[in-house]
Amino acid sequence: MIEKTCQRGEYVIGVDVGTSSAKACTFDLFGNVVEEAHVDYKVLTPRPGWREQKAEWWWEATVKLLKELIEKGDLDKKNLKGIAITHQRLTFVPVDRKIEPIYNAILWNDIRCSKEVEYARETIGEAEIFRKTGVAPGYWSIYKILWLKNNIEKLYENTYKFVLVPDFICYKLTGNLVTTQSAAILTGALDVHNPNKWRTDIIRALGLDESKLVDEILPSGVIIGEVTEEASKVTSVPAGVPVVTAAGDQPCGTLGAGLRKEGQVAVNGGTSCTSEVISEALPRLDDPRSYYLEISPTGKYILETTIPSGGSDLMKWFRENFGHKLVEEAISKQIDVWTHIYDQAKYCGAGSLGVMLVPYFNSAGPPYWDLDTGGVVIGLTTDTRPSHFIRAIMEGLAFEVKRHTRLLESGTGVKINELLMYGGSSRSDIWNQIFSDVIGVKVLVPETPETTSLGAAICAAMGSGVYKSFEEAIQNMVHIKKTYLPDPEKNRIYEELFERCYLSIYEGVRDVTLEAKRILKKYEKE
Repeated sequence: MIEKTCQRGEYVIGVDVGTSSAKACTFDLFGNVVEEAHVDYKVLTPRPGWREQKAEWWWEATVKLLKELIEKGDLDKKNLKGIAITHQRLTFVPVDRKIEPIYNAILWNDIRCSKEVEYARETIGEAEIFRKTGVAPGYWSIYKILWLKNNIEKLYENTYKFVLVPDFICYKLTGNLVTTQSAAILTGALDVHNPNKWRTDIIRALGLDESKLVDEILPSGVIIGEVTEEASKVTSVPAGVPVVTAAGDQPCGTLGAGLRKEGQVAVNGGTSCTSEVISEALPRLDDPRSYYLEISPTGKYILETTIPSGGSDLMKWFRENFGHKLVEEAISKQIDVWTHIYDQAKYCGAGSLGVMLVPYFNSAGPPYWDLDTGGVVIGLTTDTRPSHFIRAIMEGLAFEVKRHTRLLESGTGVKINELLMYGGSSRSDIWNQIFSDVIGVKVLVPETPETTSLGAAICAAMGSGVYKSFEEAIQNMVHIKKTYLPDPEKNRIYEELFERCYLSIYEGVRDVTLEAKRILKKYEKE
């Protein structure tokens, strides 16, 4: 049956509304990219640590992407089976009763809420919040909403709903305002034991009003509604096409990478660097500093850790500040700039001549959760070259992921033996090999690098009835392109560096780093 439908040209669309750009892909029913489109937009930084956007930019980007996919291809509009939206998580926008924004959206990587986080820890308790929501106090949406109440109270009072990225876009497409379990859990206010409900006791204990959150919470793979006539006119998508719930960018990315069983870890080498494992049952909730919970599109629990500054973020920082010569070389040689930068890591050995990097450039994830901290680099000498620094970035992220895999194993009790790599950095052979060598497991890279859009497309295919289950959809739509195996000699070097050096670095400078930040903040106020 699937072969016949594919021969008829039926297809689905996955839209990924990310931090600084949006992508959309048309996939056939075997997971092959038929058409793709991309739109950039800005991230606003009105103050240090603040990250904002205009929610209208998300909708404008979605309109442009859908219109481009529908109009530039040879596909029959009648064969479009469904659309699903995946998205940057935690990001929300205050809206009025017409679901029109009344303030800028506050992004996931905005860290203005450190006081509110500390307040929650002191008044409710970190362990209590984690046990009930699966998410310990941190930079989650609910604490930024509390910041708005504390600092712009009139705005808070005038807000009808605080809506997440997919809520806003899907409302524009269908006229129905809903959210999803996967999107809602990282607000920090979902009931992890009953993910169709908000944890009202936590919300009220923070002094917030649960009625300002979206009322209906749906699982992934469910039809929200159909594209309206109004939305059809601006997007060129035929009215009546089903719009299906998906999940956040990382759960969708892991779905598109093939994460479906215990013993696997999916790692995203994008703007942030997340690690996720599947758990068949609700995992341990006794250590709020080890990981936080997500919900897979399949409905299973996901244990997740994060490095807020991932491969794409740190490499972009390096390129903009120290990589001008490498960019010029790539342009003169007429080769891809990013490939040229990543490939520099091949020219130095394991350990980067003693340069080691702890990637806390935009706050620290587990087990520290320090919002007001910074990255650490040690071992620089006059012999240090750009290649050493580039490799140290890769190794530092791999070391931190290794730390995180241990935390994830402690929650599930299952040893990790396979790593699924996805996201922008997964295009680099040297990146994938370093992760295999550092962590000591085989690394699998899927056929398409657009795993996040593919994950959304899988949701669309399942929700619209093309496939009967997520398992069937994954089997037909996810394919592995390449496998990397650890080099035993390099793995021994990395194991010793990790145990004897890396684990001690941040511990040794943590207090000093945090104190320096506190001193500077004090003088900023004066």
